[in-house]
Amino acid sequence: LIMASFTPKPLHLAKNMNELNSKSSGSKLQGQTAKMLCKSSEKLYLAAYDKYIEGDQEHAYILLLRYLDVLQAIRNSKEYKTNKKQFDKMTDATKFKRALVDAEKLAKELQERYDELNEDHKDLTDSNHSNSDESKGTEVDLNPDTGLISCESLYNLLTSLPDQCIVIDCRSRGDFMTSHVD
Repeated sequence: LIMASFTPKPLHLAKNMNELNSKSSGSKLQGQTAKMLCKSSEKLYLAAYDKYIEGDQEHAYILLLRYLDVLQAIRNSKEYKTNKKQFDKMTDATKFKRALVDAEKLAKELQERYDELNEDHKDLTDSNHSNSDESKGTEVDLNPDTGLISCESLYNLLTSLPDQCIVIDCRSRGDFMTSHVD
């Protein structure tokens, strides 16, 4: 059974694949017994697929990579070398293959999403600069990390280009009711 298609959550853990991959490394596996690592691997495997079902592709990807790292640590252990059959049963080769295939698919999907996100951010920044002539001197302070503008910039934009701006309030109904401007 390969991963089904679920609606992915917005990207939130990294800005690109290099950053995401760096978050998957750094697990302290040395000093752990192979049996303990087997228990950890099963938890990582199940957690990865839970996160995927929740739509969190980034977290699922990180957990799959950690799962694969744990399996590698098991296979590199002295315990594994002395009792290979027992550990092969405990680690289930079909799960390994599935995790490997799914991690590769997730990497490809996430790369496409990061590329799209970075392209959208680039387009927004480019349009901000190209619209400066139309805005009659209106400057927009676009935060490069979040893609958001300041309140002052929004006000200046709305007053100088009222026919070219649309503001959409996407807060929850409760937040809107407690803090909207009449």
